[in-house]
Amino acid sequence: MRIVIIGNGAAGNQAAETIRKHDDQIELIMLSHETFPEYSACALPDCMAGWIPRSNLFLKNERDYDKQRIQTILGRQVSSINIDNKELSMEDESIAYDKLILATGSRPIIPSLKGSALKGNFVLKSVADLDKILEHRGSRVVVVGSGNIGVEVAEALEIQGCQVVLIELMERLMPKIFSHKAAAILRDTLEKHQIKVLTGEKVLEVIGSQRVEGIITDRRELPCDTVIWAVGVKQNVELAVQAGIDTGQMGGIKVNRHMQTNCEDIYACGDCIESFDIISGKPALSLLWPSAKRQAEVAALNCLGRESAYEGSLNVGIEEFYDTNFVAIGLTADALKEYEVQLIEKEDSRGYYCLAVVDDRVIGLELVGDCDRLGAIMSLIKNGTAISEVKRIISNPELLVNIPWYVDAGEILFS
Repeated sequence: MRIVIIGNGAAGNQAAETIRKHDDQIELIMLSHETFPEYSACALPDCMAGWIPRSNLFLKNERDYDKQRIQTILGRQVSSINIDNKELSMEDESIAYDKLILATGSRPIIPSLKGSALKGNFVLKSVADLDKILEHRGSRVVVVGSGNIGVEVAEALEIQGCQVVLIELMERLMPKIFSHKAAAILRDTLEKHQIKVLTGEKVLEVIGSQRVEGIITDRRELPCDTVIWAVGVKQNVELAVQAGIDTGQMGGIKVNRHMQTNCEDIYACGDCIESFDIISGKPALSLLWPSAKRQAEVAALNCLGRESAYEGSLNVGIEEFYDTNFVAIGLTADALKEYEVQLIEKEDSRGYYCLAVVDDRVIGLELVGDCDRLGAIMSLIKNGTAISEVKRIISNPELLVNIPWYVDAGEILFS
């Protein structure tokens, strides 16, 4: 049997490794438009900051693929999928498949504003993007968007000596991840390190003749020589849509719990798919490394006829900005407006935390500072453990012997 994987990121490689672990006879072919072997996209800002060398970004080399007997075709684009003939077209070549796994990922968005195509506009999603930014050697940078990548890039470039302005359209930083208090702590942290933070502000235009010379927002004009866009990503679904594969309401490839698409023998995993949230059960786009790897494992096992089901995605964001931990797990209070939410909030010498509780269950955590008790709360959220059950266990020494980490959970819940 021949299994073809489109995509050479975390999902594509996890799928290939899972297949090879369980079957050493299957023919494996991996296709990617990028020329690089597998690398860690999460570590790109670390390399930009100078914390790790560029070579450490790469998780594999050509010999690793050879050892796993994965045939790679890199630097070439798949133009179409013929689901009737089970065949891929790629320039002047066609490749047949028995099973197909789509791990096509996502791509960063650059708004179609005046001047956004000038030299000096960048995104950061790939090694090629990183190389371009470093080669550019800008010194006055505007970062647009304050999600994980936006804040990481702002910190990295400030550490490299750049003057950095971070602009966010919403009224607080990381608005999809943090509520007002945690976002305010993050803002203070960045501003203490000379990053200028502008919230509730919209970029209207990039100005310059041949290259970036500044930006215009709805409030001001700012001089700069570099603009880095971190305003979100779009799922790479065009190839799938062209083949007749369904997409979901949020724009990702639609899959069931087995990572199967609506087309026979075609599976999908990673950033390109629409899965579901483990807490709410609602459709979700989970752009996280652990989610991609687990989805890929499920897709690979089902390709092999070994039934496996995806448990759902849990939003987990763990960042360290200027030696301070910022953590968000589960759902935020903003995402729970239709529910009656109880907030358990505390700030002390160890930091700040806020738990969101609905119907006796912790379904969200925001934490800034000490992460020692993080594992206990994460387990409660992931397993849907009732708070009343935690109270029962920590009040019973015989039960507590079996689950000692409930003490940490109880310290947060009942202190």
